[in-house]
Amino acid sequence: MIHEQRAADESAMIALGAAAAESVRNGMVIALVGDLGAGKTHWTKGFAAGLG
Repeated sequence: MIHEQRAADESAMIALGAAAAESVRNGMVIALVGDLGAGKTHWTKGFAAGLG
């Protein structure tokens, strides 16, 4: 399954990552793809925060 997300700014990208952390399940694989400066690191920071 491919799921594409877009965000307007850094805080929105962090929120998307945090929301994804709530629905992640054991064994899932997540691949972040994007150009330099696309927000992958902000998404990851939100994801990590969402995991606790």
